[in-house]
Amino acid sequence: EFSLRTINLADNSLEFINIFVKFFNDEVNLERNMLGKSFFLENPNLDIQVGFFLGSNNLTLIPAGFESFKTLEVFSVNNNQIASIEKNAFSAMSLLLNLDLSKNLLRNISTQTFVSLSKLEFLNLSFNLIEFVQTELFYSLNILVTLDLSHNFLKLISSRQLLFLVNLENIYLNNNPLITISLLYTIPFKNIYVPNEICQRFENIESLRQSLQVKMRRQVLDIQFYQSVNVLFDFSNSYSDRDCIN
Repeated sequence: EFSLRTINLADNSLEFINIFVKFFNDEVNLERNMLGKSFFLENPNLDIQVGFFLGSNNLTLIPAGFESFKTLEVFSVNNNQIASIEKNAFSAMSLLLNLDLSKNLLRNISTQTFVSLSKLEFLNLSFNLIEFVQTELFYSLNILVTLDLSHNFLKLISSRQLLFLVNLENIYLNNNPLITISLLYTIPFKNIYVPNEICQRFENIESLRQSLQVKMRRQVLDIQFYQSVNVLFDFSNSYSDRDCIN
């Protein structure tokens, strides 16, 4: 066994890497290589304390069995070909703060996927193929601050799906084919990034901002609108989803 603080093998053309001995380090960077789906199976001895960066490789699956990642704080597997996350893949990562799954092929995510990530503050799911968010997908993420769902295929987002995100401040919904957004005022957003064209109940962005401030009883710092779709902000006490009335 030996200890290294940082291992940086990014920007190579590595297709295969096998660590035969157990090593301890704070950060491992293997971004922008050609590592494939067998990488995790070939390296069961990895023991990374703080940050693990695997972006821009050829990974297709996140398997279960990361028992040595109990202190990991940052896990980045963006820009791969990941279409599946095995049940309990993140079960040992109870101290994880930042998870980047952006730019992959994720479509359906099990409600058990994030169940152990109670410390998570930043979750990036942008640039995937997500069409629907299951109601209990985020139920353990009660200290999450930023959720990025931009550049997916969502048509509906509602408070029912975000109910457990009691500390959420920033949500990115831009570049989705959204038809309905129904958000209860109990969700403490500061920044909401959604497609533009506001419902007729709001004359302009400023009136929407003022309404959000009144209903949420806190300052709304920024609201940005992208694209052109009908958007509904439902501040009623009902969880029913409804479309804008033109």
